[in-house]
Amino acid sequence: MVILRWIERNSLPVSAWEDPEKVDQVLRAIDTRLDGKQAAAWSRKHNRRILNVAMKYATRRRILRINPLPKGKESRPP
Repeated sequence: MVILRWIERNSLPVSAWEDPEKVDQVLRAIDTRLDGKQAAAWSRKHNRRILNVAMKYATRRRILRINPLPKGKESRPP
């Protein structure tokens, strides 16, 4: 129960995925190490794959209307 309360306090609502700026912030965060440097290429790719699987699941379950993650060349935020 304690963990679930922590997640609830520290997570954005699902509706945040409809805001392109929030999506870009998440993508920048998963591409960055805790020390602020860019993560290794394999790590960035792995993290984005996991996030994409979660977004596909959310769209299949109709939690989200569409997968908010950019496709192809758009996949890297400025």
